[in-house]
Amino acid sequence: MGALALLVAGSVTVARAGGGPSWSVSPTQGPSPNTIDVAGTGCVLDPGAGGPVSLAAFVPGIAHVEFFAQDGTTELTSQDYTADASGNWGGPFAVPGGRAAGPYPMKAHCNPAPSEEQGVALGQTNGPPSFFQYEPDRSYTVIEEKKDSVKAEAVEAEVTLTG
Repeated sequence: MGALALLVAGSVTVARAGGGPSWSVSPTQGPSPNTIDVAGTGCVLDPGAGGPVSLAAFVPGIAHVEFFAQDGTTELTSQDYTADASGNWGGPFAVPGGRAAGPYPMKAHCNPAPSEEQGVALGQTNGPPSFFQYEPDRSYTVIEEKKDSVKAEAVEAEVTLTG
């Protein structure tokens, strides 16, 4: 997948063939607890080394996925995924148990890899490189599992032992 960097008034925009960064959740509904799949593209960052920007300077980031309570403000759980050299990431995500039926917001961010060695190698001196939030947010809808009702009937039996 090709990439193009544009320098516009000191900011960097990365345009990718086939669209910008994106992410997905699958399935988007099910029980609680559950394991779902999350995946994304475009998690590469400008290391902020200063000077002219080149595509060689972009480094893969860490995708951080968050699962919120239905109010959208309380984070219930989160998981990090390391992007590959092309910025692709993904894997299983554990939906927490004990959740009432309804939609639960999910957000994803692309953050710098937390590596001091990487920061030194890239010439960073003023903190980590920039990060971004994936748009749009996603959600997982907890649905109540329908339980088959089992009717048990008492059975009387007479047992005779011989032998």
